[in-house]
Amino acid sequence: MPTLRLPAFPAYAASRCPSAPKIRSAASAIPIPVWRFTIYHLAIPLMGQLLSSMASRSASRDSAVSDSLVTQRDEIVFRMEEITRTLRQAFERRIQQTGLTRTQWRILAYLLRSEGVSQSDLARLLDLERATIGQAIDTLEEQGLVERRPCPADRRVWRVHLREAAYDLVPLLRAEADRLHELTWVGLTESDIAFLELMLDRVAANLSTIPG
Repeated sequence: MPTLRLPAFPAYAASRCPSAPKIRSAASAIPIPVWRFTIYHLAIPLMGQLLSSMASRSASRDSAVSDSLVTQRDEIVFRMEEITRTLRQAFERRIQQTGLTRTQWRILAYLLRSEGVSQSDLARLLDLERATIGQAIDTLEEQGLVERRPCPADRRVWRVHLREAAYDLVPLLRAEADRLHELTWVGLTESDIAFLELMLDRVAANLSTIPG
């Protein structure tokens, strides 16, 4: 009967199959069936290979799904959103001394670009609820920065106008915005910025043609 030393493995119970060839462990002197010894040594590495293959397939499948769901153009849009959010947060920190919230200074910024915008238009431009815009305008009125005026063509519509105190804030807002721009556009030439503006204008024009 052949024998094999197995110092690294525990002893196994005798096989119930009397015809199976036996291997005796020198450590335990208990017969070990050859077939059980062989299966033990084959099963462990095969199971490892199987699990590794399954993990690899799962990772490949997850990667393929991710690649199909999120494209390069999606990533560009996400980056644009992140840049806008980061700029707003940085600017808000720089003008904390004015006591204005983000919504309030955004209202002032839009009114500087287009005086006399209606409250409904401001809500649409800022993508906020009309009630939220109304509360912000109420606060700005209390601070003496804006005033509501009825629209001559439709007395139901109120248009928002800047007051003199708001224009007094413009130099501070302009200075802080310029400092932020200096940090934001580091490494870009005027030609780079002009080209970026052109590309964004094209994207905006394309979006304007999409039916609502």
